[in-house]
Amino acid sequence: MECDDTVRSTPDLPKPLRDAGIEAAFGADDVWFIAPGAGATWSTGVTPTDGGFDIKRPLWTTRRSPPVVTVVRVADGIKGTAALAPTGDGLPGPVPMSLAFPAAGCWKVTARGETGTAEIFVAFG
Repeated sequence: MECDDTVRSTPDLPKPLRDAGIEAAFGADDVWFIAPGAGATWSTGVTPTDGGFDIKRPLWTTRRSPPVVTVVRVADGIKGTAALAPTGDGLPGPVPMSLAFPAAGCWKVTARGETGTAEIFVAFG
């Protein structure tokens, strides 16, 4: 399986994202990964830590509850973690998120909302 971490924005973003000034995101229905800046990949910004690697990638939800996020290495099913920290403004809205990976590789990050699912790949090492 190829690990494609290219950012592809979904056309026709929902109005709340456009109203917030978000120009690029990937998702469906009620859950969206907010894209990094122009020329970046989903993997841009991965940094080594004492126990592996991490990256910050924000989400957006149109619901009052945060999505469920899973982080799985494609090659062998090893799990990473996702920590979501909704802002003081609450939800719906942006959801800052930290992803932690215990090792290098190709990682599938899946966010499941009540009605939508969004999936990206993060590859490094």
